[in-house]
Amino acid sequence: MSKLFVIIPSVKNEEALPSIKAAIAQQHFFEVNVVVAGKSIECAPLKIKCSEISSKIHFDTYVSDKILPGTARNRCLEIVKNNLEGRPDDFVLFLDDDIVVPSDFAHELKKFLETYQTCVAVMGRVESRPANFWTKIIDYSNFWWLQVRHHIHNLGWLGAGATMIRFGYINSTRFREDLSVGEDTDFFMRIARRENKHLSVNSLVTCMHFHGRETFSEFISYQYRNGYRHVDWYSDGLNVSCFARQLFGASKTAISYNKKYLVKHPHVLLGVLVSFVICFLGTQVGSIKNKSNRTGTN
Repeated sequence: MSKLFVIIPSVKNEEALPSIKAAIAQQHFFEVNVVVAGKSIECAPLKIKCSEISSKIHFDTYVSDKILPGTARNRCLEIVKNNLEGRPDDFVLFLDDDIVVPSDFAHELKKFLETYQTCVAVMGRVESRPANFWTKIIDYSNFWWLQVRHHIHNLGWLGAGATMIRFGYINSTRFREDLSVGEDTDFFMRIARRENKHLSVNSLVTCMHFHGRETFSEFISYQYRNGYRHVDWYSDGLNVSCFARQLFGASKTAISYNKKYLVKHPHVLLGVLVSFVICFLGTQVGSIKNKSNRTGTN
């Protein structure tokens, strides 16, 4: 029977406890270990509470205020490999510290991987909590590919918010540590290309995303910052044609995968379109600033 290793990069301190508790409570595995890295390892109350829950919750020892998610996940993988003796047939669940999974989440993803042999990694559905108008817009604009009500067997890319893969497929592959965003999609795409397998979504199991962006101001701020962080995509400054392709291309994809729901909820569809506009405006502003920093102009 396989072991499960849950890897959680965390900066939320005690607020990460629900994610950690849900991770260690996963069922139907021979053994479950949770490995936490990132700024939260400095939080003594969190570590004390985790020690009271289970001896199978492990914390990294590397302390840094600037550790990025890629570095944190890489350090967790080394702990799994060297300290916890992960085997090729064991499973790794990458989990964000604001996502809470049901107790059968990993088991359902494991069954999916065992059923669909052409799939190398799979992610479950993600829904925002609390559920309201603004979080629903974020779900359908940023996580459209996790809202569908049918499996996606060849998505092409996945994030690491709640994604499972066999430890053996990871092998020596590691996350890029120079990226502040997108390191997870890059990681899974490289493995999929190497193994000539697919990246998939299992629509039958759902986890909850407590991202704290359930008001208008939080929604606007998040979308702008989400775009701003992707400045490397537009390193040459404002590019109107690229802006248009990304905006309408992403909108078309999101709408096509969720057409039935969005047709019945036009207010959400309008919010999705506005969401894309705000996100890519953030991208363009970040791009201009990035170009200005390189050229030395004001």
